Amino acid sequence: MILWDQASGEIYRTIDVDSSVRALCFTSDSQYLAIGDDSGTVHMLDVARGTTNKWQSKGAVTGLQYDEARNAFIVLSNTLELRDAKTGKVLSSLPARTAKTGKIAYAQNGLILGSCIANDGRVHDKNAWSIKANKLVAEPQAFEDSTDYQSFKVSTYAIGISRDGKFGTSNTPWGQWQLWNLEKRSVVESTLTSYRGCLRDVYDFAFSFDGKYVAAGTSDGTARVWDVATGRQLLILDADVAYITDIEFQASGQLITANSDGTVHVWNVPKHLAD
Repeated sequence: MILWDQASGEIYRTIDVDSSVRALCFTSDSQYLAIGDDSGTVHMLDVARGTTNKWQSKGAVTGLQYDEARNAFIVLSNTLELRDAKTGKVLSSLPARTAKTGKIAYAQNGLILGSCIANDGRVHDKNAWSIKANKLVAEPQAFEDSTDYQSFKVSTYAIGISRDGKFGTSNTPWGQWQLWNLEKRSVVESTLTSYRGCLRDVYDFAFSFDGKYVAAGTSDGTARVWDVATGRQLLILDADVAYITDIEFQASGQLITANSDGTVHVWNVPKHLAD
């Protein structure tokens, strides 16, 4: 795996991993990078020193998130684990659905949303957990949805959550997606029509740090940015690739996309919005 210097675009480090990489997550200070692969290994890289420690999970690691308050990583494989970022010690764990693929989204208030595709190819209902007193706790559905996901077979399923835990996103098997008010546990009806303008598969979601914007990486190679308050689509950023696999906002407002051709793009969203 290759780590680039964002300022110069030059290769910063090359990291040996055991299998295909499925998940990545930095600590908030960018000092450490967690890398999850198909073999169930989490590689903990000290970015400055280049040294790596390894943790072993039960099954392919498909989701990684960082918990600032506890300096811990949330690891999704066949189990959901809370691990100390320094030592890798398992602080808490819960069973998770056996899945071909899956992602988790985390808010700094301790709420975790997850979704996965079962081995039979069917999409299961969204899962929800929280972290309380350093323990993972299973929660009732964080939001309600009457759609029968069991009747559809899809190749991808994405989920997102704002940093304050107030809003979440989920996509539907036919390429539409919805914004949810997680406090009211209901879809935001005023924005539903606007969000349904994205009639294509969504592979990943990301909320801006201030919660004002939500972005989606799609199967047509575009990154799309919406205003959370109004549901209005603000930007369509064409990466000129087959599809976008992962998407993430930085604190600066820049948007990073990982693309199907192996490239990574950095988009200056504040500048695009100002133009």
